[in-house]
Amino acid sequence: MVTLRTNNMESIVEVNVDGKITERDIEQFKEYFKLKKSADGKLNLLLVINDIQGYSIQGLLDDLKFEANHWKDINKVGILSDKKWLEIATKISSYLPKIDAKHFNHNQREQAMEWLSTK
Repeated sequence: MVTLRTNNMESIVEVNVDGKITERDIEQFKEYFKLKKSADGKLNLLLVINDIQGYSIQGLLDDLKFEANHWKDINKVGILSDKKWLEIATKISSYLPKIDAKHFNHNQREQAMEWLSTK
């Protein structure tokens, strides 16, 4: 299940993942992304992952980017999780072009928000 959480930061979309991600979850994300995106700026994603079933981090990012022409609208992806495999996958994905990704443990929420808030 994916829950979209509002916050007071205009440029940050927060996505909470707990369990299996459905097509409906992805559609809701797309709609929320389009509403949240400002005309003149890029968005940052905070992925708060408690539990994820049947997904790799790359699969999740592929679904969340949803269309190649929207990927240019995403600046950074912060991943908040205590899962070691997600930490490793985030390090690997940070070497890919156009993806600025960083892993944080659940107790580092403030640091993640600060990192996402800086250019």
